[in-house]
Amino acid sequence: MSSGVRPVRVPAEGTAIWVAMGAAITGVLIGGAAVYLGLQRPLTNTPAAAAPVAASQTPEPEAPVEPVAAVEPTEPRDPLVDAIARTRDTVVNLETPRGLGAGVIVDETGIVLTNYHVVDAALRPPPTFSLFGDGGDTTTPTLMARFENDRRVPTELLVLDPEEDLAVLRLVPEDPKERFIAADIGSSASVEVGQEVFAIGNPFGLPHSISRGIVSAKDRTGILAKSELGVLQLDASINMGNSGGPLFDLEGDLIGIVTARQQQAEGIAFALPSDHVRGFLAAIGDPQGLRSG
Repeated sequence: MSSGVRPVRVPAEGTAIWVAMGAAITGVLIGGAAVYLGLQRPLTNTPAAAAPVAASQTPEPEAPVEPVAAVEPTEPRDPLVDAIARTRDTVVNLETPRGLGAGVIVDETGIVLTNYHVVDAALRPPPTFSLFGDGGDTTTPTLMARFENDRRVPTELLVLDPEEDLAVLRLVPEDPKERFIAADIGSSASVEVGQEVFAIGNPFGLPHSISRGIVSAKDRTGILAKSELGVLQLDASINMGNSGGPLFDLEGDLIGIVTARQQQAEGIAFALPSDHVRGFLAAIGDPQGLRSG
């Protein structure tokens, strides 16, 4: 009699092995195909998808970039060199058979300031004798002013002041309307001890020679023979022929008139301060048409 349970058929052992092998072979083939297809594509990083740009937001093309030329650094000029270049044309050399000196133009009409002792002997008529008692020639000699370019211009005497050791001349060019480069008169009161200065003069007939130094002291008294005026002391090289020449600061301003040196020493010289010079010019006013021309 049947129990109603259907028997389950179990495949034989050999059949199971073949089924397993077939599945393995199929997996290997599928995996190999995948690897092959992957090798046919380049290995690149895929960028993130950019957001879509609307038609009205089309980016404008970039402007071309112009190359910028390289700027080579320039070294600053020496202030002394610049100051000398600005002031050399304001200086004249004064040469006579009796002495050497210099002067500085202080007004564009050709007014020249120098020392009294530079021009006194040159402008004083030499003594003459005559058998006929007429006194000889008493004509006042003319002093020539020489510029750096060797141009020579005659001068005429306007003022002589032995106590101040100052003299005022005027250039007399062929064209009376000619104008000259004049120095700017600075303030000697603002000058400091140790400040760098330079002088331009005519030492031993070497025109427009530059002497460089510092202000060694201010308000030195007892230097001038006929005055107790306080003067500037400087250590620049000052020699015969520098008298009457200008003393400038590095701004190119006139701060003094070189007037004396210590003969028994080196590097000890003196200059009349520019504030005194300015007062002197104001005091004499306009003698004999000082500014005319």
